[in-house]
Amino acid sequence: MKRKILALISSAVISSLIMPTAFADSSIPRPQKTEDVLGVVHEGGYYAFTDTDYLNEGADKILEMGSKTIKVWLHPKNMSSSYYLNSPEWGSPTNLQDLIKHKYFKDLLDKPFNTYIFSAYEYPLVSWQDGMTADEVKTVEGQFYETAKYLLTEYKGTNKTFVFQNWEGDGALQIQKASEDQREVRYQGMADWLNARQDGITRAREEVGMDGVYTVGCAEFNWIPSEAELASKKFENSYGENVTYGYQTVVPRTHMDLYSFSSWGTNTMGEAPSLKEKLEKYAEQAPDSELYGAKNIMLGEFGAKENLNGEYKTYPGGSGYGALAVVQEQLKAAIDFGVVYAMYWEMYCNGINGAPAELKPDTPSVTDNKRYQGVWLIRADGSITPTYEYFKRITADTADVYDSEGNTLYNPAEKKPGDISVYIDKKPLLFTDQEPVLMNDRTMVPMRRIFEAYDAEVEWNQDTWSIRATRGDTVVELTIGDNIIRVNGEEKAMDVAPLIMNSRTLVPLRFVSEALGCDVQWIQETNSVELSALPEIIKPNDAAVKESIKDDMTTFDNAYMHSSNWTTHSDSNNPDVDIKARIYRNSPSPEFVQYALNTDIKTFNIMLYAAKEGPTDAEIVVYASKDGNTWDKISYNVVDIKDSTAKPGFKWCNIVNPESMPTGYRHLKIECVSRDRYFPQVARVEIN
Repeated sequence: MKRKILALISSAVISSLIMPTAFADSSIPRPQKTEDVLGVVHEGGYYAFTDTDYLNEGADKILEMGSKTIKVWLHPKNMSSSYYLNSPEWGSPTNLQDLIKHKYFKDLLDKPFNTYIFSAYEYPLVSWQDGMTADEVKTVEGQFYETAKYLLTEYKGTNKTFVFQNWEGDGALQIQKASEDQREVRYQGMADWLNARQDGITRAREEVGMDGVYTVGCAEFNWIPSEAELASKKFENSYGENVTYGYQTVVPRTHMDLYSFSSWGTNTMGEAPSLKEKLEKYAEQAPDSELYGAKNIMLGEFGAKENLNGEYKTYPGGSGYGALAVVQEQLKAAIDFGVVYAMYWEMYCNGINGAPAELKPDTPSVTDNKRYQGVWLIRADGSITPTYEYFKRITADTADVYDSEGNTLYNPAEKKPGDISVYIDKKPLLFTDQEPVLMNDRTMVPMRRIFEAYDAEVEWNQDTWSIRATRGDTVVELTIGDNIIRVNGEEKAMDVAPLIMNSRTLVPLRFVSEALGCDVQWIQETNSVELSALPEIIKPNDAAVKESIKDDMTTFDNAYMHSSNWTTHSDSNNPDVDIKARIYRNSPSPEFVQYALNTDIKTFNIMLYAAKEGPTDAEIVVYASKDGNTWDKISYNVVDIKDSTAKPGFKWCNIVNPESMPTGYRHLKIECVSRDRYFPQVARVEIN
């Protein structure tokens, strides 16, 4: 077996013996616009939508979205598994320079991208973990030289930039599996390997020159702990004691043009703000480069899982907007720092539960969204994500992100001055293609986005230009140009009518939100609207449909439907009245309990614990319905009022039906609407 010799003399020194020392042309255009700074990765994935080879199908989707920067794999051994769908002609490339000339790559490089980032490897792979021999350094340097030289020659004058990087250096180092005496060998071996790649790229551009085409060497690492993670020993707990990091042990020994950070420790709401701290730590260790100076850091991977632990269930509008919120935080941190590129992972998701057993060009697509982690821009069923819509909007913005020196001019993840912010229970309601606007002192928002946030079903009637939104038992109807809003058939006048702007239907936020039972407040100081979240609707319980109801409020088994934000208080020893329990709201938003009989309702009796002089219809409302969809408000009488001995000033009472109930009603809904979340409380319901 060949014994390897540790290259104590770096590959930079070896290469200097065979190459000139000055650049033919060291200038390189630093990306300035969002379409160039914000790129998308396309690798792996188990679904396709066309018969185009998979590499180029994904590339076309990235261009459609608006980005001009793409990241793909350039690995002679793995192309037929990373890009297998509709791709029968990969063959078996034997080295890097032959692969870049493949017809699939030829088609890719002819597309109007400005930057191509390659996760690239020599072939056959050298094993640097036990040190690099001089011959291995020469092999690696030679393949990257030939590949870079081809690109510099073939694409002269196109203004394209080609970046060559490795993938996640800490994962390759596997330091936690190396003994103490092996670690130094691995550090130097990886540094020599990375430097050999860079030296091949540098030699090619020194010989050929960068005449309207640019080649760049890059090293990527993926473990950069924040101070909070160091304190919690996050990595030590996962990988054992004495964990070391490539950005500290390998990076200072290299001389790359760029340094990439693959960031998957910042992909949740709480973690995203630490990204800038990690990038700053990286920059302190990374040597400056002649091409990019001190700001030679890129974000090689970032993103968030739409299906993290199932989904972001509590985020306004659903899990896709939860993922978008994280992505915006990440992008903001990256732009604030000044990254050269920020590469979103990825166009099609490759994180799947149970990958296909065989990866062949004609293998059927896996289109079940639930099987994927959901780090994607286009889902497996073909639907686009809110992040896709957002990226499409900001890449179309003509404002520069950076000046030519890399100084931040504009952050596409931040709102512009004058933009209106909308929050639901303190969480931002995110808009992707049309921000809210103020008209006649009323906030107008995209129709579909606001109803989506409320989990309402929306119908658009093209003939009448009317909107019908249904959420639970509430039906809201509006018409373009008409200032009347109908809520369950009841008409109310609005200050401003729905309208069309930028091909989007805008509706007045306050009227729509209040119609659905949501509290709305305008905060002048922050130019924002704060909404209380609407409750989750617990779906119908057909087993609860009976001839009569007697509900002691210990469970919701007798309810046909109800909203979710109720708290049950056991009260079986109450000295005032004989009850078992009572329910009250755990938020100031309106909550309801709905009952259903299989015969007409004749009477109802609802026991309440109320404040002050007893309940009014400003605190509790009773509705009746014939079909459970269309509701009529029912008046009631307050009887049997009794002072509470346990809490002076509070009342026990019953609300009962008027002298006779109209015929045909079989559903009864009790809704608490006061802003005091604790009162009134429902203690017993009887319906006959």
